[in-house]
Amino acid sequence: MSPQSAVAAAAASQPGSSSSSPAQPCPLHACLLRHGITDLAAFSAPKHLAHSQEAVDSNVEPKLAALAAEGLKPKQVWQVLKAHNSPLWCSYADTFLPNLQLLREIGAYTDHMPHPGAPHLTAAGKALANNPHAAAMYLSRDPGKQHLGLDAAAALQVVIAQPKLLTFRLEFNLPPLLRFLDEYMGEEGAGRRLVRAQPSIGAETAAAAAKRIDSLAARGNSQQRIQGLPGKQPQLLAVNFDSPLQRQKMDWIQRVSPWALDDFLDVPRYFTSTKTRRLAARLAFLQECGLPPPPTPGVLAVRTDSHFMNSAQCQVARQGRELPWATWAEWEEAWLGTEEGREWGFPPLKE
Repeated sequence: MSPQSAVAAAAASQPGSSSSSPAQPCPLHACLLRHGITDLAAFSAPKHLAHSQEAVDSNVEPKLAALAAEGLKPKQVWQVLKAHNSPLWCSYADTFLPNLQLLREIGAYTDHMPHPGAPHLTAAGKALANNPHAAAMYLSRDPGKQHLGLDAAAALQVVIAQPKLLTFRLEFNLPPLLRFLDEYMGEEGAGRRLVRAQPSIGAETAAAAAKRIDSLAARGNSQQRIQGLPGKQPQLLAVNFDSPLQRQKMDWIQRVSPWALDDFLDVPRYFTSTKTRRLAARLAFLQECGLPPPPTPGVLAVRTDSHFMNSAQCQVARQGRELPWATWAEWEEAWLGTEEGREWGFPPLKE
């Protein structure tokens, strides 16, 4: 259907229209249709239909044109406009445009590479398209609130890296968090530096960050050691060490593992991306085969099952032996039936 036909159809569907006296098309619908947005159901409430032509020309048309200029496709624009806290209603000049200009400045601080499938999508457009709900909330927020507590360049980098942060009320949570981190790290500006390095930390509260640090201290880590972790691995501040799954993993590391907790935290993915079951089953496998543990837990933590088995088979073959299990699944099933497997191979019961 052409835009002209769609406008006519939209006009005919307006309340009170009749075949003998065609109604004027809703200015908002006509504008949306001109920009390729044909699903008008989300914009058909009385408040939408009450848009005057003047309001559409001055406050809606510029927004659609601006979003299109950032490379958003009509469907992506539709997703932003229909979201809760839609920027459809905010002032274009006083709210929408300043917020968008701030996002545009991000492009100067990022190494944005256009995607072959969306060559016209700018850095700002990518941030908006990645999370329509967050985009809608951001574009309609009071631009006078620098709720990240960071300078413009740093705030823009954070938004691009973690657009979901825009859905949090950071103006209330972030300042106390930054103060806590500054005090704990003993360095003014440490909190801002950590949030820039790991934007997901910005969603934490000061109380949650303190609790995570207390969990590490309870495992025998000194304050000096804990202070050194965020500087090198800031993502650890976003790990809930008190969750049942993480407590089980730390218990296994403390009671069974030949490696210390530091060996896992120094490379966070060894700890955060690995289940206790994988670590315990693989260490038990090596012990059953009479093979020494590797120097670091990386072999257990990140290798695929097939890669891990092939490596073990090669080591055993060099000793003139064969593995009694044909596949990893065969070994794991047998191991889960042992006392050790029952203790470490299943998620802990909820307390």
